[in-house]
Amino acid sequence: MPRYISEIVQKDPVTFAHPGPEQDVLFEPNYDHATIQSEASGCSHCDPHKIRSRQPREVQDPRVHYGLIASSYQLTRHGATRDKFAHKHGILCFETEATGLGDAAQYLVIRGICDYA
Repeated sequence: MPRYISEIVQKDPVTFAHPGPEQDVLFEPNYDHATIQSEASGCSHCDPHKIRSRQPREVQDPRVHYGLIASSYQLTRHGATRDKFAHKHGILCFETEATGLGDAAQYLVIRGICDYA
């Protein structure tokens, strides 16, 4: 997989380059994120004191996980609620892009988990 990703990055390095570890921010699970009108600003309005520190990853290569993906019409911003639901139902991640596909039994959703690590 790293070889294929490298080829894609070489074709369009601006679009597909790794954004760097400074963009991989993890907040405490009980932190209520600031609600803003535009998702484009991400967590720029969130409290930086609620960021969870962690060791940098040794390798940036992607890893493949198999399991349940929860789909919703809106983001789950309350981390404690999200984590409790994920633990109870064995969910790997939550997504909003595939919501509304209709009969979910007819689709296979392949999702890149990028918002939480």
